[in-house]
Amino acid sequence: MVGNISDRILSIRLKELEEQKIIQRTAFDDIPVRIEYTLTAKGEALNEVIDAIERWGTEWLPEPEEGATQQACPPQKIS
Repeated sequence: MVGNISDRILSIRLKELEEQKIIQRTAFDDIPVRIEYTLTAKGEALNEVIDAIERWGTEWLPEPEEGATQQACPPQKIS
C-alpha cells in the first residue's frame, strides 16, 4: 500500500496514466520483478499546471485542522 491507496487502486491509476501516455512503464527482469514509471514529455508538460494548482490551493484553501485527514474526490475517467 502506498499512502492511503490500496495496491489495486494504485495499479488501476497507473494503467490509466500509461494509457493516456502520461507515464511510461519499464519492467526489469530482476527477482523479484522491478517496475519503474517515468513521466513522458506529455506528463512533464503537466508540471506547470500542477504547480499552478498547488500555488492556488496554498493561497485560497484553508489549512486542514490538526488531526484531520485529507480525502480526495474520486478521480474521473479521462476520455
